Amino acid sequence: AFSVIYMSAAAADYHEVEARVGRAAARRGVEGDTRFLAYLGDSVSGARYVAAKRSANGINRAMADFLQCYDLYLTPTTAGPAPQLGENVLPASLTLLSRAARALGLGGWMLRTGLARGGFESAAAPVPYTQLANISGLPSISLPGYVDPDSGLPVGAMLTAPQGGEGLLLRLAGQVEEARPWLHQYPFNNNNSEA
Repeated sequence: AFSVIYMSAAAADYHEVEARVGRAAARRGVEGDTRFLAYLGDSVSGARYVAAKRSANGINRAMADFLQCYDLYLTPTTAGPAPQLGENVLPASLTLLSRAARALGLGGWMLRTGLARGGFESAAAPVPYTQLANISGLPSISLPGYVDPDSGLPVGAMLTAPQGGEGLLLRLAGQVEEARPWLHQYPFNNNNSEA
């Protein structure tokens, strides 16, 4: 369900960008991977989208039930240390395949045969926990937990709250930051100065 909704949202967002800045500017300003997701989203049938939304609604209800028993849901933000900048770039072969699929109009076929699924799953694998918050629409926040000794990058903890729980998340984040300030602890840019 998540991949269908995600691709459809990418298509809607991309077309909104096109409408605002023009087709050529949108193409220059949006990465090829995102344009391909939007193309696949355009290939999703209405029936498949509605089925995915129904599945998502079931997830939403289950999370609402869970969060009636617990104040927050705590998970890692990512499945491992953060990647270095440019580390998650699609291999040239997949980039070529995505261009060929768009040119030949194979988006629907790729979705029906499951060919697009493997690429989507591998791209989403580093962030399995954020998908639950994204599909449920529940408020979440990622807080830096500690610094990975190998990469020097922060490792995050994600908290998800019930619907309307943004205030709780922000208050908790403020308390965590007060107890363990992080602003000057992480490299926000190459100059290691404040962002």
